[in-house]
Amino acid sequence: MLGLPPAPGQRQARQHHQQPHVRQPRLHTGDCRIRRHADHPVLHRARRNAFKSCTASCNAVAVGGFVGSDLFTRWEAAIKTAAAKYPNVKVVSDQPGNFDPAKALSVVQDAISANGKIDLVISSWDDMTRGVEQAVHDAGKTPGKDVRIYSVGGTTAGVARVSAEAWTSTSVLLPYEESSYGVAQLVRALSSGENTPGFAYLAQAPAVTQGPGSIFITASNANKFHPEY
Repeated sequence: MLGLPPAPGQRQARQHHQQPHVRQPRLHTGDCRIRRHADHPVLHRARRNAFKSCTASCNAVAVGGFVGSDLFTRWEAAIKTAAAKYPNVKVVSDQPGNFDPAKALSVVQDAISANGKIDLVISSWDDMTRGVEQAVHDAGKTPGKDVRIYSVGGTTAGVARVSAEAWTSTSVLLPYEESSYGVAQLVRALSSGENTPGFAYLAQAPAVTQGPGSIFITASNANKFHPEY
C-alpha cells in the first residue's frame, strides 16, 4: 500500500495522557512526523510537482491504477486538485493503467495518437511507467526531454531511469517506514481501542532528510537516495 496510518506520536499522543495504563507503541524509524490528510500526501505533492513544471500551456496524460480502488480515488482527487491550481495544464487523457506496463503503453499510445502534442505524463507506479517510456519512444520522441515523465515509487529501477534522465522524476515511497507505523497503529487499536487517522509524512523520514533532501528524486539527487525495493 502507498499510505498506511501512522503510529501515535507527537501531538496525537498528548490526548491520551489520562490513560497511563495504556502503553503507546514506540517506533525506531526516526522522526517521520504525523500529518492528517484526507488523501494521500505523496500523491498530492507528486502531482503538484509535475504540473508546476509547466511555465506555459501544457498537455498532460495521467495513468493511474485500478478503477474502484481507494488508491485510484485518491489519485484522481490529487489530479483534480493539481489541475485547479495550475489551469495552464490541460489533462487530455486520464485513464487507469492497472499498474501494468503493457496497459500503460496502450493508454499513452492512444493519448499521443489522439492529441499529438504531449508535454508530460504522470504515472502512479514505477513499474507501470516503463510502459509510458516505451510509448513515448515509439512515438519518435525522446523520453525525459520531448515528454517529461513523472512517476511514483522510488524503486531501484525507477531511480535508475531518473539517473539516466529518461524520466524527469520519481517520488519516494518508503515501505518499511510506512508499514512500521501501520503495525504500531494496529497494536494501539488492539491494546486501547483507539484509532490513529493520518499518514506518515515521508518528507521528514531520515531516509529522505539524510539523503536526497526531497521526496522528489531527480537526476541531481538520485545518487543520494538508496531505494528500499
